Amino acid sequence: MEQKDFELAVADWRKLDGVAVSDLNEARLVLHWAAQLVSSVGTTLALPQPDFGHTTLEWIGAVGWLAGKPVNHPSPFRAALNVERLTLAFLDDAGVGSDEFPLAGKTFAEAETWLAEAIQKKLELPELPILKTAEYDIPKHPVAAGAPFALEHPDAFAELSKWFGNSATVLEKLRLSEGNASAVRCWPHHFDIAVLISLNPSQIEAGDAPSIGIGMSPGDTSYAEPYFYVTPWPHPTNFEPVPLAGGGHWHQAEWVGAVLTASDLEILETGAHQEVIATAFFDSALVSCRQILGAPES
Repeated sequence: MEQKDFELAVADWRKLDGVAVSDLNEARLVLHWAAQLVSSVGTTLALPQPDFGHTTLEWIGAVGWLAGKPVNHPSPFRAALNVERLTLAFLDDAGVGSDEFPLAGKTFAEAETWLAEAIQKKLELPELPILKTAEYDIPKHPVAAGAPFALEHPDAFAELSKWFGNSATVLEKLRLSEGNASAVRCWPHHFDIAVLISLNPSQIEAGDAPSIGIGMSPGDTSYAEPYFYVTPWPHPTNFEPVPLAGGGHWHQAEWVGAVLTASDLEILETGAHQEVIATAFFDSALVSCRQILGAPES
């Protein structure tokens, strides 16, 4: 059976107001672990994809969900996470949520059981399905050791929801304007949302195709705060930084890429101004990365 894709809905840009980095970091770690629950459903039951796309999530902007891939079933459904409310649910093929499960006060194991029982009922399975989790390391958090999820800083969860929604909006516009661009995906390993532009698709199977990654990280070991990035691949060895629009800068420690941080955007007074600056940054960095890789402008 052919897998049905769900339409990506993007919302208007919402103003980023700025939240204490410590609160954002805690919310990010909690959400990163919650995203593993959603990813496990696609990993186990979605049609496998060679690039592991079946393990990824995407932003459904109209209702604010990070949703996994559809379960291979005549009536498609998929697991999803509401970032702002820290709530699991299932979405039908119209993107409507049902069977909600608030994670606050619940453990990872309890959430896994809830997902398995709901899937067993939906698929009419004789036994509870065993959900597979991807084999990679993610940042440690007490949730991994059995502590319950907590919604301690609601403003931080709301702010990260805006970051994911805004990023999906800008990235979808970029995807539509570019040739050979992937879908907008949230990768459960690094918890970033991104598109990948292949500059020479004929080389993809050889594994050395030049490409440009464009995305948003909600924070990581490179930057504690959320940031937008544009990275060329292969990473340049002889690199002369050029000015970037929007106040962005070049990151050169361990990886090379253009970066625009939350601090660069949150000082702007309106959401419209933030969107203009973010778009200008992406456009400028994309041109620079094409030049770095010796690729013609699109």
